[in-house]
Amino acid sequence: YSSKSPLDSTDNAYFGGDNPFDDISSTKYGINNRLQYKPSASVNIDFLFEYTQDNFIRENEVFQGYNSYYFTYTNMVYGFTSDLYLLGAKKLNSKKAINLNLAARYDNQTFFKAFTPQAGLTLLNKKVYSKILVARSFKAPLLSNLIYNAANNPGQVPSIEPEFTNSGELEIGFTPSPETNFSVIGYIMRTTKTITYGPGTNIPDNYFNSGNTGTSGIDFNSVIGLGSAGRLL
Repeated sequence: YSSKSPLDSTDNAYFGGDNPFDDISSTKYGINNRLQYKPSASVNIDFLFEYTQDNFIRENEVFQGYNSYYFTYTNMVYGFTSDLYLLGAKKLNSKKAINLNLAARYDNQTFFKAFTPQAGLTLLNKKVYSKILVARSFKAPLLSNLIYNAANNPGQVPSIEPEFTNSGELEIGFTPSPETNFSVIGYIMRTTKTITYGPGTNIPDNYFNSGNTGTSGIDFNSVIGLGSAGRLL
């Protein structure tokens, strides 16, 4: 597809009040392929391959004298996710079950690389269950962030790295009946290289990586069945 960028920077004094983004167009190409492998009834594995390419063209008089192409942005993704049903998890009304989930993804993009694994374990013993999840995720810089930085720093590669978040979660629950459930969830998340917008050093405002952030807490949830009267949340 081809589309015009809606970015607006008419107030940017660095460009003399002109808008360098009015006529930036993007043409994107991509391919996506998934392969599923089921060696047995208890094992399910999905493989992922994805390739995308964005070509940005600048057509504004602000950029006269530079190359026609702003830059080319590519992304290759390799990944897999797997479910291992170790005990009874696929059986209807099973009283005991163990389910292990493993996943990983590798992104190879023009300006960065990222590896993000994930592991989860679910245990069920009659009316009591527990879930454990540990994961690493990332948030890539928006293309508009990269364009903005490159426009403010002609001839330089945009220096924004992705945000990375490491998280952990533990849930313990009790289901005395099909309509009633009590659970406690503890979680923790830590994010590094947070993407921020603000003033740069001897240059106009830019997007850049700042410090670390995070959160943690405990949630209590309950669903109480009231028969024909419904449920109390």
